[in-house]
Amino acid sequence: MHENAPTTASDAFNGTYAAGTYLNVPSKYAASYLTDNTWSQFAISHSTLFPVSGTIVGGYGTWSIDKYGVLTIDGGTPNYNSTADVPWHIYQKYIYVRMKVSPK
Repeated sequence: MHENAPTTASDAFNGTYAAGTYLNVPSKYAASYLTDNTWSQFAISHSTLFPVSGTIVGGYGTWSIDKYGVLTIDGGTPNYNSTADVPWHIYQKYIYVRMKVSPK
């Protein structure tokens, strides 16, 4: 198994309906598939992606996305300049409920 998404030619999937094709990859490798230019065209199975969690830079708290795609923030967040700056940005198209905040 690859630690990162396998390298492929940029035209390897030309003529296919990648967006409608779900990939089942091990959870620990899902982030590398989501950020790879070729593999990110595909949909990643929810069971592969979630649950996932992380910390918010600056000691604001933690974030998590459960198996249903619900994003929960425990604590707060800094003012991000763009959606690309949030720590869960690679999962955004899979999040069903944008935010459920639990204040500390």
